[in-house]
Amino acid sequence: MKLTAKHCSAALIPSGKQETLLSDGGGLYLRLRSDGTTISRDWVFRFTAPGGRKSKLSLGRLADVPLALARERAGEQRQLLSAKVDPTIHRIEQVAVAKRRSFDTLETVARAWHKEAALLGRWSVGHERKVLRMIELHLFPKLGARPLHRVSPPEVHSLLMTVAVETRETAGELRTHVKRIYAFAVRNEMITPAANFMAVTKMDLPVLPGEELRCDIEARCRRAVTK
Repeated sequence: MKLTAKHCSAALIPSGKQETLLSDGGGLYLRLRSDGTTISRDWVFRFTAPGGRKSKLSLGRLADVPLALARERAGEQRQLLSAKVDPTIHRIEQVAVAKRRSFDTLETVARAWHKEAALLGRWSVGHERKVLRMIELHLFPKLGARPLHRVSPPEVHSLLMTVAVETRETAGELRTHVKRIYAFAVRNEMITPAANFMAVTKMDLPVLPGEELRCDIEARCRRAVTK
């Protein structure tokens, strides 16, 4: 027989027992447990894994998960089973992904990238400090606390445009560093290659007044040197 919200909150454990399970059908159970003074009530989903192993999965406490939501969560587990996916393994994988992403802020990844580059000796000590100072000054205040996978191309471009107003050269260097940070994240499986928008987005910078003439002069000088 299906449970009701009133039954869930009023049910008691049979005399002489410390635990009992009330079935709602489809593998969903309300588990009542007593510590001698109080009764705890939580949802349990019992199932047979694709490999034949009997198992169970917690779906939360009754105080936090009402009956309707518990049924919805149980339905999600049944969908996994119909797709030959073990709900327990799926839960472990989801927790691992969430935990990893909670640490994968743009600042965390950028500092890891900078540390790796320094250890590999790619820069002089002076340049190493310059790069760190640049990303601390321009990148971290605006986007550093954001999870890497939630930073959008418009946000990065807006930041680069703001920096370009002060100095286009710094904005260009910052753009290069951000591209390398995202490439580092892909190599370390923090984001998928498809999520690396820095690899496919130009992030063009504005040509400020006076720079167009300077760029033209520099281009002519380069052509003259190569002749």
